[in-house]
Amino acid sequence: MTRVDEILDDLKKSGFPLEIEVGSLFSNRGWTVRHQAIFKDSGEEPKYVDLLATKVVEGAFGQYNRVVFMVVCECKKSEKMPWVFYIPGGALQVPKDLASIFHLKILSEPPIGAADRVSLGTKTRHVVRDPQDRLAQASHLAFWQDKAGRGRGDYNQINGAINQVLKASTYQIQSIAKMIPLATGVLMLVIPLIVVDGTLFEYNLGQDGEPTAKEMSYVKYQATVIGSETTVKLPNERTEKYTPQEDFLIDIVDKKTLPDYIDWLEEDMKLITS
Repeated sequence: MTRVDEILDDLKKSGFPLEIEVGSLFSNRGWTVRHQAIFKDSGEEPKYVDLLATKVVEGAFGQYNRVVFMVVCECKKSEKMPWVFYIPGGALQVPKDLASIFHLKILSEPPIGAADRVSLGTKTRHVVRDPQDRLAQASHLAFWQDKAGRGRGDYNQINGAINQVLKASTYQIQSIAKMIPLATGVLMLVIPLIVVDGTLFEYNLGQDGEPTAKEMSYVKYQATVIGSETTVKLPNERTEKYTPQEDFLIDIVDKKTLPDYIDWLEEDMKLITS
């Protein structure tokens, strides 16, 4: 075996080829891709998310002349440890207008009105793509724990991927929010995404109370980011400390479904720009 063969064989054991493959899929579809994009969380050293994929459509779209989709993507290889999710029914039973307000991460100049935000939400896969009424709210990495209940490896890669993509998405949103007032006619959506080279399963209970598991290819995962403690002023000059939180909806897809997922994104863009 040559040195090159050894290098390629070693790379197969890592997630690096997946990152390149995912970036290439976006790039070949006309998206601008930046690999290992830097971000910073409060109190932490700078870190990197696997890639940012951005696509811009220019035209006349009401008060906007550019629609921008930015996908913040983390890639994970998990061939021997399936990702398992609990997806309770009714999680999206709140009115669809509220679902779109809570979950869509929109930055725009001029600022988008509430009615337009609701209308925008009804044209995205978050609301219209199956499963329409269910969000994953808990996860488990199968075969990660040994018989004594101890985690194998350095960390649970599901939690690691979720934390990474949430922090990177929050950083991008905060950074763009500072710059976008300098632009005119821009409407941007920031979309957190995790691509898994492995299998995804839904765990639930059947009508008889027995556990069931079925393979999936696409999961909508609900997560919450806790902000920094702040002080708010109340009536009568009183103040109170408050810790804000923000809901995110993370798309999780297996590698085989990624081409379809990019189709969904581009369908969203066509609906929005029409």
